[in-house]
Amino acid sequence: QGGGFSKDMQEKSTHAPIANEADNGLKNDIGTLAMARTGDPNSATAQFFINAKNNDFLNFRSKDEQGYGYCVFGKVISGLSVVSAIENVATGSQGGFQDVPQTPVIMTKVSVVEAGAAAAKAVPVKAATSKASDTITTASGLKYIVTQKGPVGGAKPAKGTNIKVHYTGRLTDGKVFDSSVNRGQPFEFAVGTGFWT
Repeated sequence: QGGGFSKDMQEKSTHAPIANEADNGLKNDIGTLAMARTGDPNSATAQFFINAKNNDFLNFRSKDEQGYGYCVFGKVISGLSVVSAIENVATGSQGGFQDVPQTPVIMTKVSVVEAGAAAAKAVPVKAATSKASDTITTASGLKYIVTQKGPVGGAKPAKGTNIKVHYTGRLTDGKVFDSSVNRGQPFEFAVGTGFWT
């Protein structure tokens, strides 16, 4: 589970909680991403988790506190080995919390490759500089660096269009835990269909 605390276990500020949409028909199956929450079904803010196995007991059953479940909003469609690697990171106690990764797991880079015919002739993205000013941090705490921007005013892919992105995930010590760039195989998904919009 991640998204709610900094690497030194300081709680991050969040936006207001969102409504629980666990009745969307998606199941907490292996490789799916779901919103974490408190006992209040409508309390999810920034924390999420990746299901490392099928977790039917987390699925929606009814619209009450006991049956609402946990809302699935995405799925790992390639690279489940990365999920396994994260799952097997050594953990310990820190700041009153248990099962805290001894080496923080942080995604440090996401690269976008153009969709369609342009993707086939895309040039591999060069490594980004590590200047702090290059890092963009989302509300959930995800940090990334854009290493190659698309053309200003260029066409944007429509909902449902398959696009490809390259990424390299690094731990805070710089060790690469996964890289589509190194594999030479970008991550592909359909825009606006529940994974990214």
